[in-house]
Amino acid sequence: MKKLFEFKTKTIVATGIGAALFMLLFMYVKVPTGIPETDVQTAYGLGSFFAALFGPIAGFLIAFIGHAISDAVQYGSPWWSWVVASGISCFIVGLAYPRLKVDEGVFGWKDVLTFNIFQILANVVAWIVVAPVLDIVVYGEPANLVFTQGAVAALWNAISMGVIGTLLLFLYSKTRAGKGTPARARCPRSEEPTDRQLSRGSSTVSLGRSNSPIIVHQACTLSPKERVRAFIASSLARI
Repeated sequence: MKKLFEFKTKTIVATGIGAALFMLLFMYVKVPTGIPETDVQTAYGLGSFFAALFGPIAGFLIAFIGHAISDAVQYGSPWWSWVVASGISCFIVGLAYPRLKVDEGVFGWKDVLTFNIFQILANVVAWIVVAPVLDIVVYGEPANLVFTQGAVAALWNAISMGVIGTLLLFLYSKTRAGKGTPARARCPRSEEPTDRQLSRGSSTVSLGRSNSPIIVHQACTLSPKERVRAFIASSLARI
């Protein structure tokens, strides 16, 4: 069972890599929306991917650090209300971490739905509530402007996470296919033998001709020596 707030060595490494990639995407891979200081950020798709894989703490740190450094490099200092909102958005996405088994090669339609419910909720909370309220309280920004910016950011960041995040998780799950499959599920399926058989205990191996497959009952119960012996006997039976 995954622990929601576990923070292991691999999580620390992932956080460092994720923050660096988030910063680069945040600075260089974005699409203007027409609303001042509001862009479609591909970085959130990447951030949601890491959050779903490594949990809420990693998600928060990746987005918070990546956004803060990006602002500092581009503008001289971070715009803290949106930096905090970035961290909170990926933190909430990371709450889906215990419900997903992407690292075991599992990412079906139910998992896609789970991930996207969390990311939509994350964007609503972060950009329609947290960012505008902090803009007003901390920076004294006009309410009509910041809530418009927040609504646009929520929409486009949800699309970024929904498309890029889902695609990255799907592709990653394919590289992990079979990791969560029990060993016996990959053994040959038991069938009724149709030819001569070699029996030992409750395990049965058919020794028929080439059109009769080798059948193993109670999958994988033969020892390596017994499997070799069965293979040799099967080969001789086909001559």
